Amino acid sequence: TSRPKTATAGELSATGRRAANDAIIAQIPSSTRGSLGALTNKGRVHKIDIINLPSLPDQATRPVLSGGV
Repeated sequence: TSRPKTATAGELSATGRRAANDAIIAQIPSSTRGSLGALTNKGRVHKIDIINLPSLPDQATRPVLSGGV
């Protein structure tokens, strides 16, 4: 999983209440116009353009991915 875009480039909080489906397991620094590959358990790579990922608001607790929708 890529690191969601936030207003600041700081680390995401590892404390606070968890939300349903908040499975962020890794943070990957990238540029806005860059791309990354998501590797599936079947060995397939899916290209993801970073610009298509939603930006999340800064929070005091763990990020909720629905916040960028």
